[in-house]
Amino acid sequence: MLGIEPMIARIGEMVARVRVRRGLAAAELAARIERDVGVIERLEAGQPGVTTTQLDAIALALGLDSGALRRGEEVDRPVPSVFLLHHQRMQDFRDEDLAVLDDAIEQARDLCALGRVLRELDATWPGATFKRSAAPHDASDAAARHGYQLATELRRRLQRATEPLRDLRALAEEELAIVVLRRRLSTRGACAVKAGDVAAIVLNGSSHQFDARTRAVIAHEICHVLHDPDREGVHVVLDLETDRGSHANEQRARGFAAELLLPGAGLNGLLGTPRDVREQQTAVEMVSAAMDHFGASWQITVNHLCNHGFVDRSLRAWLEALEAHALAPSWSVALPPLDGPSVLVRARAQQAHEQALITDGEARAMLGLEPIDPLPWTSPA
Repeated sequence: MLGIEPMIARIGEMVARVRVRRGLAAAELAARIERDVGVIERLEAGQPGVTTTQLDAIALALGLDSGALRRGEEVDRPVPSVFLLHHQRMQDFRDEDLAVLDDAIEQARDLCALGRVLRELDATWPGATFKRSAAPHDASDAAARHGYQLATELRRRLQRATEPLRDLRALAEEELAIVVLRRRLSTRGACAVKAGDVAAIVLNGSSHQFDARTRAVIAHEICHVLHDPDREGVHVVLDLETDRGSHANEQRARGFAAELLLPGAGLNGLLGTPRDVREQQTAVEMVSAAMDHFGASWQITVNHLCNHGFVDRSLRAWLEALEAHALAPSWSVALPPLDGPSVLVRARAQQAHEQALITDGEARAMLGLEPIDPLPWTSPA
């Protein structure tokens, strides 16, 4: 283990190297952390005296992981890309939600770190293996069809080609390492956020009271996280007539969500060969059967059966106007408490703590607890 002075020298050399690579003068970096330039100059010269608070600020300004920097390691910490749901013809993302998304990314890092500590997750984030590209928009249905293909591929990887997917929250966290959280958002819809090799879905805590909606939102945002191009900075997807690329990405996510919930192969097994049914009562029975079997909303099921040719498109508007029944309780989504840690982070933190793989303080930090708060799984003295 290096002593203090050799470690400071290593950190100083790293800061100088990264600063130059980022195209920043020492004075510019100092301005970003609101300190005198002498702080940067002394650190880069290997002189002691820098505080951990200053190091954390320098790491943030340079896009580095602060914990790794203190250990003398260079680990990039990319800024997030943000993907939205239910966009209007104006920017509907609120800047005050950025702090919420920062916390969500920290929770996503905790999920991946705990998975590695417990040896339940490989070094590579599962989402890294999925191809990212802008959705095609050379035809009116090209984006949605691409979404169908991507959802079918995900189901194939999961080896669940035809069966219903019960808990979408569990699928996102346990299979894809995408954290699912409930937070108070100023933004009207849900958000997904990705930074480097971690990602989170943030549900607006005030608007997710119905399981059908929650299932659709999670499925929709999974597509954005896995397949939308991301780029440095905040990437806000807008649903605008004049932005064909972003519009196509949104159409693709809707098609992906429908196919993930209602797989074509599974519908064939349940309803038989598509035959463009025009008889109203038969169509209602088919939509009800598919909805109840796969746990999708009435509206998504109507549209998907029409798009796949099970029900004639002339019945779409009539079917959509019918009063839909609610999903059975068995389709409930196990969400975390509002402003609480993710379900899987809490479970993994308890497991790691009980195996003495993380400290009390680390567990509290992952759960968002104060230093004097008791851990939820410990018995009172």
